[in-house]
Amino acid sequence: MPSFLLAHLFMKVSGDLADGFSKPYQDALDLSAVLYLIIGMLFLSKFLLNHYPPKTVYFSLFALLCGTNLYYYVIFEGGYSHVYSFFLFAVFINQLQELQTKKQNKHW
Repeated sequence: MPSFLLAHLFMKVSGDLADGFSKPYQDALDLSAVLYLIIGMLFLSKFLLNHYPPKTVYFSLFALLCGTNLYYYVIFEGGYSHVYSFFLFAVFINQLQELQTKKQNKHW
């Protein structure tokens, strides 16, 4: 939604046809897919670094990106929900871990 709104604002300001399907809209969607991938990778690395050494984490993230369809869906099919779901799950497990850590550190 944020990328669509930015593209829509750009089209309105430039005076072009704001139809939701032109090239700036597609470019904004592609850019948002890349941004959500990067943010998802950051959250996943933050989670994994609490359990594994950095070398293992970075290799795992590289293998995840290159060894699954995630790369394809980010680069070629940014409009599908795969990368956004990856982002949401990465945020979810990171937040779940932080909640668990806070509960363990809380003194009863």
